[in-house]
Amino acid sequence: MILLLFAAIIPISFVTANKWSFYEQNEGQPLGSLLTQLISLHHQRRPMRCVSLMTDPHYSNRFSAAKLNEDAPLILDEIQFEHTSLRNSTIFAALKKVTAADCGMIALFFRNEQKLARALRISDRKRLIKSKARLILPFDVRLFYPKMHNFWRRFLNVIFLRDLSRNPKRRDGLAQNRSAAIPDASVQKCFELSTVSFPAPVDPDHPETWLPPPIATWCPGRYYGKRRNLFFAKNKNLDGQVLRAVYFELSPAVIKAEQKSGGNLQGVEIGILGLMSKILNFSPLLMEISNMSSGAIAALTSGSTDVALGNFAYVSSTEKSTDLSAPYATYCYTFITPELIGDVSWRALLLPFDRDLWAAAALALVFGWLSMHLTARLQKKERGNELRLLLPSALSTLSMQLMVPLPRAPQGWPLRLLFCSFWLHCLLLSVSYRASFASQLAKPPPRIAIDTVDKLAETKYLRLITYDNFAAEIFNSSLDKSGAIVAERMETVLMDPAEIVSLIKLGKVAFFGNVYLLNSLKTLSEKMEVGKYSVHVNEECVISLPVSIGLARNSALTPQVDKIVKRAVENGLVTKWLQESEYKSVPSTGAQQAVVDLPKMISIFAALSSGLCVSLIAFVGEIIFARVKKRKINA
Repeated sequence: MILLLFAAIIPISFVTANKWSFYEQNEGQPLGSLLTQLISLHHQRRPMRCVSLMTDPHYSNRFSAAKLNEDAPLILDEIQFEHTSLRNSTIFAALKKVTAADCGMIALFFRNEQKLARALRISDRKRLIKSKARLILPFDVRLFYPKMHNFWRRFLNVIFLRDLSRNPKRRDGLAQNRSAAIPDASVQKCFELSTVSFPAPVDPDHPETWLPPPIATWCPGRYYGKRRNLFFAKNKNLDGQVLRAVYFELSPAVIKAEQKSGGNLQGVEIGILGLMSKILNFSPLLMEISNMSSGAIAALTSGSTDVALGNFAYVSSTEKSTDLSAPYATYCYTFITPELIGDVSWRALLLPFDRDLWAAAALALVFGWLSMHLTARLQKKERGNELRLLLPSALSTLSMQLMVPLPRAPQGWPLRLLFCSFWLHCLLLSVSYRASFASQLAKPPPRIAIDTVDKLAETKYLRLITYDNFAAEIFNSSLDKSGAIVAERMETVLMDPAEIVSLIKLGKVAFFGNVYLLNSLKTLSEKMEVGKYSVHVNEECVISLPVSIGLARNSALTPQVDKIVKRAVENGLVTKWLQESEYKSVPSTGAQQAVVDLPKMISIFAALSSGLCVSLIAFVGEIIFARVKKRKINA
């Protein structure tokens, strides 16, 4: 039984020793042996295209290039780093080269760690290295000064190698905790392996005290540690730590609910952030900012926040300074402009017919009058006496045109046939007029709006404003002249939505933004009574842009956030949050049904008043004429 147990233990011990075996050929250089084994183990777990080793002359003789090159192609760069300025150093060109080659591991060993820290920060700012790169560096406290804290929040795949021979306290503690079978000479060659945690538990009162926690100890032939995969994922579970997020109230990303509903934040990106906090196990600390473009980007760049909410569009200027998550929607960007509602109530009686039809009706009236008058005169004198006179025949024809029947039918068949044909013409014309008049009353009043970019470019009295810094960039990229004019006049402003709506209704500005935001402004304008203009959201999209959540440059959260956003889109959660937003886009249902009100009927009352005035004048004239005639008779 003991022999069987011993036979089972021997292979396990052999495998463990084989993984972390000490290379006898490089026994004098334990650092080279450790680096070789790290490369070998990681290449077995995840094959790499290449491995980059950058050293200065102080470290170059500690590594065996032939041994390091056994598993993956090695790119070796010996850089004069100690006595040259960073401006003249070749380290940036070397980092750019290995990033383009997509090397799976980058080892940086330089004696001047303070200069190395500066080089890493500059490389991060210029995006010469990616956050997914796996770094191996010598341990030095100068790499953990407060200026480097933001860097280590982004680059989590790093291992620090601490030579315990330079730290007697740690070396003696290791010797006491290990087996006495390990010789002291071997303990002096041991290295402590440490890595950063995310988010790093930095004490704000004493930030200089933060050091990465150790995860393992390596000695020649031995490995003391629970983890075999040293480049383990640190961004999948944040253990309930606080993650900072800034937001700008901008529909539909972030919307402040009314006080009656609790005053909580709503919106698409608030929903995505809540989903992220549940999956990644962190507590979001939300902070409001007053400027969307510069404020959020500055917060992400300085490292004062990890996430920014506020409809980040995929444009080159934003992508240069921040990381963007996978897009969760595509927004239509256009203008909201002043709209003038035309007043046609004063000519409502003239609208049913156009000019040509009115002219034809007038000619038909004159023709009917003259034809009946001439026909009456050609008949015998006893027939049709009232139509033989010029004025009575004109009044009779006009009354027929207005559908007022004559006191009696004219005498004589020729005149009666002409009368019937003209009466039928008047009947058809009157029915057509009534039907057209009813349809005109049902139409909404005409609206005069600036609904194209060309019209905006021609309109000089309107200011063009927006919340987005990239608006001018979009119009500058267009090839037409109108786009260049709009880009030149575009202004980025910090205004309250109510102030923007007031300026639009006063006819002073046109606002550029996504269609959801513009619809929210239109909804707000219906509650405000100011100015003589209404607002109009252009139906034609100037441009459609994918939108996403803003993250810090080279953020360690980017891969996990991308997965969460894609799942939210695939499962329909983004669509649900868009529909639940307080101000959501409502598709156009065509022309609105008009209501017949008093202003529309003012022309009818004007015609009635005019008729009463003319009748009164005619009545007074008849009285005066009768009295004058009576005096002449009496005289």
